[in-house]
Formats: sequence, structure tokens, C-alpha cells
Amino acid sequence: MPQTFQIAFPKGANLESIEILAKVGGYDVIGLDWTVDISEARKRVGPNITLQGNMDPMALYASPEKVRVRGENMVRQFGKSRYIANLGHGITPDTPISSVEAFIEGVHSL
Repeated sequence: MPQTFQIAFPKGANLESIEILAKVGGYDVIGLDWTVDISEARKRVGPNITLQGNMDPMALYASPEKVRVRGENMVRQFGKSRYIANLGHGITPDTPISSVEAFIEGVHSL
């Protein structure tokens, strides 16, 4: 039987709410929107919960080079374990494909 995971994406949640979800929610993964500080979220949820996010989808309208660097910086903040690099919310239909590619390159470069 495949393993299942409990995932929460509390859009707009503050750090206190994320901390409560980590302690009593039973979630394996908590998504962070772009307003949440990654380092502070990690301190609050501890090392045993995977964090997902949190690139601002509107940042994908910057130049591909800026997007790539931002993707790299996001991965540096998350660290080497228990993270899923992703946007901090949905992607808009007219997002430049070159920026999406740059984001992926930035994430994979580390």
C-alpha cells in the first residue's frame, strides 16, 4: 500500500498558526506562503516536519537571472533537509516560461 502524507497549506497563516498546526495538526508537510520567514518557520515547527514553498509567484515576473538567484536563496534558507521547493501559492497563467525555467535552474543549482 502506498504511503500517504498529511499536507496543509494554510495560505495567509502567521507563524503562531503554523506552529499550532505543527504541534497538534498531525501534518507531515506544511506549505508556507511567500509572507512567511523560512528560518523562523523551521524554528517553530522543528526538524521533523517538511516545509514547502515559499517563492512569491509575482517574483516570477522579474528577469530570469533575478528569478534564478531568488530560487537559489530560497533553497539556502530552507537548508538541506525536509523541504519542498515550490511557489508560495499558485502560478498565474501569463507567467513567463523563461522565469519558471530560471526558478527551476536556481533550485537545482544547489
